[in-house]
Amino acid sequence: MALRIAMAHLSFADGDAHGTDVVRVKAAGLEVVTMGESNPRAPSPGHRTIRLDDASSGRYLEVTVTGGRVVGATCVGAGQVGADLVAAYTRRTPVPADPAYLLLRPIGPGATVAGDPTAMPDRTTVCRCNGVTKRDIVASWRDGATSVADVAARTRATTGCGGCKETVAGLVDWLAESDPAQFSRRGRGLGENSVTPSKHAVTAGKSLVHPAETLPG
Repeated sequence: MALRIAMAHLSFADGDAHGTDVVRVKAAGLEVVTMGESNPRAPSPGHRTIRLDDASSGRYLEVTVTGGRVVGATCVGAGQVGADLVAAYTRRTPVPADPAYLLLRPIGPGATVAGDPTAMPDRTTVCRCNGVTKRDIVASWRDGATSVADVAARTRATTGCGGCKETVAGLVDWLAESDPAQFSRRGRGLGENSVTPSKHAVTAGKSLVHPAETLPG
C-alpha cells in the first residue's frame, strides 16, 4: 500500500530545472525521494533505466542515466540509497560502468590502504564496481588528479557502491605526501574535494612508488 501511494508522487518533479527538482516524501512507514526523469513512460534515445522492484518489502529503486550521468531517479523505502542518488544527481558525478551499482550498497569493506601503501601491489583492485586498480589511481595522479573527485572523474573509482571511497582517499593522501610538488603545481587548496594526510591511514615519508618505479620530475 505504501509503495502504491509513493508512486503517485513521482510526477511532482517533472519539468523542473536539473538539481532543483528533488522531491522527498516522508510519512509513517513511507520514505520516497524522486528527481529528474523519474518513471519515464517513453525514455529518450540514449537513456538507460535500471529498476529494482521489491514490493514485498516496500522497496522500489529506479535510476536513469545518459552520457555517464544520472538524469533521473526514484527511491522508495531505501533512504541511504536515495541519499546517494541525490548526491550523484545534483553533483553530476560520473556513474559506474554498470549503473546497476547505483542501486546497491556495499556489503563488505573494499581494499584497505596498508600502513605503508607501497606494500599494496599495483594490480590490486581498489574499486570493484569499475575495475580500478592502484596502478590506475597512481596514473590518474600523474595525469593531474589531486583530489578524490579528480580521481573519480578520470577513473570512475568511488562512483559505484561507494565502498572504496576511504581507500581512494587514503591513496590520494599518500600521493600528496609523497609528491607534494605535483599537488602544489596543480594549485589545489584543501577544499571539499581535497584530502589531507590527517584524515586517512597513510605513512608520512614513504615513497610513492615501488623501488623499480620513479615519478616524472
